[in-house]
Amino acid sequence: MKVALPTQFLTDALDPAIREKLDEAIVELKEKGIQVDEVAIPLLSYVVPMYYTIMSAEVSTNLSRFDGIRFGHQDDTMNYDSIQDYYNAIRSE
Repeated sequence: MKVALPTQFLTDALDPAIREKLDEAIVELKEKGIQVDEVAIPLLSYVVPMYYTIMSAEVSTNLSRFDGIRFGHQDDTMNYDSIQDYYNAIRSE
């Protein structure tokens, strides 16, 4: 069995108490015969920007169901010239 430690997380910015616990865990793993390797994951720096891009798309998708068509006030669509006029009227009310 192998365990990979991303080198991007093993910087001086890591809290000393956390680093101590991490080192203890590494020793325990090695005592159990598990190989522990430090690896570089270059794309790790893009994780936060990707998260915010995906998260905002997911929120937009999930909130689209509250468009006033299925839930809330409704009216007869035949009373309006276009779907845009219908949306404007329903959302305004």
